[in-house]
Amino acid sequence: MTTRALVLAGGGARGAFQVGMMRELTKTRDFQIIRGVSVGAINGGFLAQAPARGNSRGALNEQAIKLEQIWGQLGGALTAAAGQAPQDDPFARMVAMGEALKQFIGTIISRDRLAASGRDFTAGYVSLPGAEYREAKSSETDILELIRASAALPPLFPWVMTTDDLLVDGGYRNVTPLASAFKAKPRPDEIYVLLTRRIDLRDDRLSHTAIEAQPLDPDWAGRTGDPQKFYAQVSDRLVDILMDEVYIEDIKRAIEVNSLARALERLERGAAGQITAALRRPPKYVKLYVLAPKQRFNPAARMGYGDTTAEFDPELISGAIEHGAAVAADESKWVWHPGREARGR
Repeated sequence: MTTRALVLAGGGARGAFQVGMMRELTKTRDFQIIRGVSVGAINGGFLAQAPARGNSRGALNEQAIKLEQIWGQLGGALTAAAGQAPQDDPFARMVAMGEALKQFIGTIISRDRLAASGRDFTAGYVSLPGAEYREAKSSETDILELIRASAALPPLFPWVMTTDDLLVDGGYRNVTPLASAFKAKPRPDEIYVLLTRRIDLRDDRLSHTAIEAQPLDPDWAGRTGDPQKFYAQVSDRLVDILMDEVYIEDIKRAIEVNSLARALERLERGAAGQITAALRRPPKYVKLYVLAPKQRFNPAARMGYGDTTAEFDPELISGAIEHGAAVAADESKWVWHPGREARGR
């Protein structure tokens, strides 16, 4: 049996792309290992509740279809919470959004179902005092709080406090938990990475960036008389640049590990087999598949101008889900698959 891992990146409202991708992929593929960060931890936690016994793939696909229905509720709950908070008090708005997210996670994810499903699931989060990335397993008693911590992205959602720690979004350290999937036991044969924003390919190689250069217009120069709007635009642009860099570097490192593993396999089969026999734990070649949207969450917006991770508009969510499904259904639209390895990276 092929062991597959699903890696779900962060991205706020753009997690809707993943919902469509998962709905399509699980029609023909089962995933025994699920890794998620931020919104990917919420999507992955819900999906990982599907029982792995019996018709495992069918149960996973049913869960993916349910997730699509639930995402409409998520947008409504967060929008309502934001609307009820005083608009001139960003902290109150953040707290209201956090409480709505906490209630939502508690409604859609059951710790008992997650622990009993038989799937290997983890949610990544960051300890702010320790400045380190950590992972919570589905068997942990406080897994729901840790999933919420994985998506705690100030100033959108508040941090999570425990008796001796303060936890925030795992994406601050690890937007795409690929390394965790490679280390899973048993090691996966295939890893599928679902991103929430575009990554460009140029001549079958990963581009250094998917973000277009922009002229400095009056809004960016801060001459609109609306400092909050200017702050939001600068913040969005910074997040885009950060996520773009981390996404691309994570995937490049994974491709390099695979290249090394393939080279070692060739050595083992040849006269130099004794070299790899001396290695303590040589890396295993894993088929890597990377899926990313081909359009922005808000196709009408420019990058950094309304295409934000916090825009939970029902129409945009619905459009992102369908676009994600269309990408997953056409392998030629995928960012990376094993067939590209021979042509470079």
